[in-house]
Amino acid sequence: RYGLMCFFAVTLRFSDSEPLLEPYVPDLLRVADDHANPIRPMALHVLGSTLPKVSAKTLAYLAAHLADKENSADETGAMAWTLLQFGSDRLTHDVIAFVRKQNTHKVTEAVLRFFHVFPTKNDDALAFIGDSLDNPDVWLRRRALEAVVDVPLVERAPFLAKLNRLATDPNEPTEIRSMAAEGLKK
Repeated sequence: RYGLMCFFAVTLRFSDSEPLLEPYVPDLLRVADDHANPIRPMALHVLGSTLPKVSAKTLAYLAAHLADKENSADETGAMAWTLLQFGSDRLTHDVIAFVRKQNTHKVTEAVLRFFHVFPTKNDDALAFIGDSLDNPDVWLRRRALEAVVDVPLVERAPFLAKLNRLATDPNEPTEIRSMAAEGLKK
């Protein structure tokens, strides 16, 4: 546990934490492989927080284990964040396909939050965000709106009809209508 705390401190070095921690990635992956280990979430956090990039070994591990049945929703969401942030377009496609298939609230919300923090131009991600604007769950529609508002206008154009519908639907909560109206103005 103390070693992981030290590694966590190293991840705060934004310019070179990845090369500093690269020799320890196999050890961290062994910890991450043990679902019963109470420090597993911290190991996953350290693995996904190195900069300026994440180890190729980490990406391969996360891609291979994203769909593990033993993962909690929080772990799956954190793994998806790392794969979306540092992976390729192909990996983004695979993560979005997995999230759609799994269709769990917490993971869907985590991925939509990711696109709010890191706006995207990826077609698969934009389609996922657009579909989420029609989600029956108001909280997921809210997260999708947060992601859409941050998308540049050119990529946001396909969402304008949905934004208009949400902004004018009297059955939508006031917050949803306001956010959608804001997305139309930007």
